[in-house]
Amino acid sequence: DLHSAWGAQVTEPLAFRVSAQADEPARLQMAELDLDYVMALWRANSHYRNKLSEVLGALSVAGRLENIDVSLPLDNPKAFELRANIDSLSNNSWMGVPALSGIDGFAYADARGGYLELDSQRGMSMLYSIYDQPMVYETASGTVAWHLRKELNAIYINSSELKFSGRDGLATGHFLVDLPWQKGSRASEMVLQVGLTDSRAEYYDVYVPKTVPQTVREWLGRSVGQGEIKQAGFIYRGSLRPGDADNRTVQLYLDIANTYLDYQPRWPAIGNIDAQFLMDDIDIDVQVSQASLLRSNLTDTQVAVLEDTINGCLKLNINTQVKGPFSDGVEILRNSPVRDALGSGLDSWQVRGGMDAQL
Repeated sequence: DLHSAWGAQVTEPLAFRVSAQADEPARLQMAELDLDYVMALWRANSHYRNKLSEVLGALSVAGRLENIDVSLPLDNPKAFELRANIDSLSNNSWMGVPALSGIDGFAYADARGGYLELDSQRGMSMLYSIYDQPMVYETASGTVAWHLRKELNAIYINSSELKFSGRDGLATGHFLVDLPWQKGSRASEMVLQVGLTDSRAEYYDVYVPKTVPQTVREWLGRSVGQGEIKQAGFIYRGSLRPGDADNRTVQLYLDIANTYLDYQPRWPAIGNIDAQFLMDDIDIDVQVSQASLLRSNLTDTQVAVLEDTINGCLKLNINTQVKGPFSDGVEILRNSPVRDALGSGLDSWQVRGGMDAQL
């Protein structure tokens, strides 16, 4: 056991093994290392400051390294290599880097970058800067790599195919984050792609980022009901700089079944929907193959939500073929905003028969 001092602080005992042979890099091996303790030492000695300490301080890495193996060429220390298993790793979000929690797996690092092989089977979470709430999963696997390129003023972070499972279904995804080495010298950018299967409609909001206008998110929140998501896809591409909406795009696709859409107050909700839902930035298009409205059946239905930039609101367009009892048509006229124009003239009507109408 080794006792040492870092600045004015005496460290806890460390158990490790050092070996070196002629013409071979020195090797340092440790059974385990508590990263919480290392970060506390780092923060307590404020006079040790460089780019690495700035990044580590912002990330606030926590967790444990196990089976640590460091290779260190004594004639060229910058050519070091580190390998270790990781247990319950977590970090804060930093310049577009997602905040992680509960990460298990294997890590490799050198002076130019490294990678992390995820193998989390005990639950983990991931929070990107474009979301208010983390994505929570039961299992996660895949590889995340980082590349430090000072000469290009760039830090790149990218992934292989990542696989997740959780209450919102089975997800796969890729991401690439492009950060400036010199903070503030240019915008950070990200490409994020996520696919989802076997999910529920009520989990759609997990993948709608806060960069989507508040009016659109509010409409989705009160409109999309429970149901099945057969497949879903999400794409974010562009700037991570706040307020830079012109330099990014957001797309969301949902293949939904047996759900309902409460699309507008004072209009009857559409139920039993089988449809394809597409959000392209602020525009929303819903192609409905079948649905019901009151006691009527709907076919060939299109729902579009567009932004009205002049009046600062959303504009809703619906086209559909309706087949059912004529009384449904009268009920819609009585209890929808159409009543504001017609008044109470239809209140005393009693009707029978069927209708087959284009609306």
